[in-house]
Amino acid sequence: MILMLFLCRGEDELTKKEQKLVQLSRQINMIESKLEQDHDASDATKLTSFAPHAAEASRSSDLEDTSSLDNNGLVQLQQRMMDNQDSQLDQLSEVIGRQREMGLLISNELDRHVELLQHAEDSTEATNQRLANARRRLDKISRQLNDRRSVCIMAILIIIVIILIIYVKT
Repeated sequence: MILMLFLCRGEDELTKKEQKLVQLSRQINMIESKLEQDHDASDATKLTSFAPHAAEASRSSDLEDTSSLDNNGLVQLQQRMMDNQDSQLDQLSEVIGRQREMGLLISNELDRHVELLQHAEDSTEATNQRLANARRRLDKISRQLNDRRSVCIMAILIIIVIILIIYVKT
């Protein structure tokens, strides 16, 4: 259950990072198209309208400073943003790699547990079979003893009757 929660949390985190990546790609595309349309450095102030929401303060501060940048500065800013995205993707790749390794380890552990459970089940089945055989033998011996006991009791009673008959006649 904990593994499921961990995997779900990892998937949610992965989805959020993918959404961030898509959003950043869109912003880069918009900046590139804006740069192609407007070659003047004075139009760079229009790029601040593409800044992300306040929750993404680190990126918005980079974009707010674009008004003072020329085309080379904007290209450098864009390159820094792409480098940042690359490092985030590398980190995400490492996280996914670790999750894959953990998944393989968990799978191997579960396979081992299945083997152990199968062995325990086989041992239990063999023990139950031996117990059933022993119970059948005990029942047979018990019936034989009951039959012999009955014969012995009847023989003793016959002897007693014979003794009583002899005693009464004398």
